Amino acid sequence: MKKFTLLVLLLLVAAQLSYAKNRKLVMVEDSNTNVVAEQRSNEKVNVVEKSLDSEDEPDINNHHELPSLSVDLHDEFLAKFGWCLEAVMCIFDAFISKKLQSAAIRKCDDNAIEVLRCFDVRSKKFLIGGKSVPFVSNDISLIFGIPAGKQDISFKPTSKPLTPFVLRRFRNENKISRPVIEKQVAIAARGNRATDFEDLAKLLMLHLCVTLWFPVKGHTIGWSILNYIDDLDRVKEYRWPEAIWLTLMTSIEEKIDKPEDVTGCVIKLLYWLCEHLKIIESDGEHTYPRFVKWHLEDLSVALKDKAIRFTPANDVDEVELQMNEMEVELFVSDGTRCANLGDNVLSAKGTKNNCGLNCDDIVRKDVEENVDNVLKEELDDDCNKSAKDLFHAQIMEKMKADYEDKIRSLEATVNALQTNCDTKDQEIMELRAKIGMQEEEIISHKVHQVTQYFQDGCA
Repeated sequence: MKKFTLLVLLLLVAAQLSYAKNRKLVMVEDSNTNVVAEQRSNEKVNVVEKSLDSEDEPDINNHHELPSLSVDLHDEFLAKFGWCLEAVMCIFDAFISKKLQSAAIRKCDDNAIEVLRCFDVRSKKFLIGGKSVPFVSNDISLIFGIPAGKQDISFKPTSKPLTPFVLRRFRNENKISRPVIEKQVAIAARGNRATDFEDLAKLLMLHLCVTLWFPVKGHTIGWSILNYIDDLDRVKEYRWPEAIWLTLMTSIEEKIDKPEDVTGCVIKLLYWLCEHLKIIESDGEHTYPRFVKWHLEDLSVALKDKAIRFTPANDVDEVELQMNEMEVELFVSDGTRCANLGDNVLSAKGTKNNCGLNCDDIVRKDVEENVDNVLKEELDDDCNKSAKDLFHAQIMEKMKADYEDKIRSLEATVNALQTNCDTKDQEIMELRAKIGMQEEEIISHKVHQVTQYFQDGCA
């Protein structure tokens, strides 16, 4: 089964792109259900993409129109990979509902920069309200619902790989860029070849990497990223949260004096801030992923004319984010109890998410199976641990015996050397005595010669 990373999070791409397009934006008010139409012309807005990037933005009008996932792709694409349509739509629609107006986005930019100014290089934490608030890779997993595998991700530069996917989609390209990805997404979405569905999944994930996870000002990404995307069956094996976190933290530390130049998943810090500040209300505690329950507009309003660094201490929760009961059920252990999501539900049983759907209807039947698998893995780990402990004890016993033998051997050697030293000391003392006697004889002989000389002279 294709992995959670493939669609649930990749559908966020459609959200940010549909908002960034030069078209009418229709908003439905919760209270009156009044429809407000606003003509958005010549606005270059991107909700999810790194909000601090303010220069050399590509022309939105030149972007290729991506297909509407809610219309064109759900029936075939989601069914192709065995995903629950309603469950995926919950996250998709929840993200769409978080669209920000351009003024609110500019305010979020200011909030993000202010958060970055709170970073303390020495403690590697953010100083808010007199408290040190931790920001760790597991926060990425909990807030965005990104699964974590066991294999590291490296962005070491590599040459262009000549894989079938690259030859189909990037044959004449020297680099992977956002416009090229969007062009190929549009082509793949209209295609009917056997490879189009799989290519579309890879392209959407590439777009997510370029715009949300690892964004830079040039909207490009190195060929090395394909090592972790080209094989969809292995995507979940890699440490995506750690790579996203490390990329952002490295940029923060390098640009500590210029927070406006920080690159990476900066938008994540605002959702992280929502989790740690007690100044806005969420849409519900039993919503997954966590970003679904927060509205950045509310955060901007709450922080208006306020300094994040000087937030009252009572409004700051400095405790590291922990999994709740629902997340424990959703996340499959990978040996470190870190985020590793199975193919499960998006919201808690009996609760309603932002789509208004009762999530009892979309609970995946394999949750219990995943839990059983976790318990089995833990039991196997216990057996392996016992065998390892026995082997370790045997090794330690052998090392102890060898050590004691070496100690005895060294003690014997030291004793022999000490005896030899004592003998040498005795010989030295005897030689010194002989030398003393010889010196006395020489002196007596000299005195006798001098005395004899004077006696002979007087005679």
